[in-house]
Amino acid sequence: MNIITQEAVISRPSEYWLEHAGCLERLQSNPDFQTFTKGYLEDMRDTGVDMLAGVSDEQRSEVIEVLVGISYFREHLINVKQIAEDIEFDRTEGELE
Repeated sequence: MNIITQEAVISRPSEYWLEHAGCLERLQSNPDFQTFTKGYLEDMRDTGVDMLAGVSDEQRSEVIEVLVGISYFREHLINVKQIAEDIEFDRTEGELE
């Protein structure tokens, strides 16, 4: 989890994460979103990685910036789901005690 997400977890209420996880779940069940994310998270990533070997240093920096952005977006999708699952788990544990 990156430093920005860590701060967001502290500063945002649980309902924020649960709402975003619900939105994400609906998006991920949408075939158009699946096509879009596959194209962005996989195909664009693969293209960028393939480009690294044959570009100038200046272009390499730009390609790396794009790859970092793709990575952060992917990480955010994973984090939203995990944070919401942790919140639900904590709530369930609290009910059992």
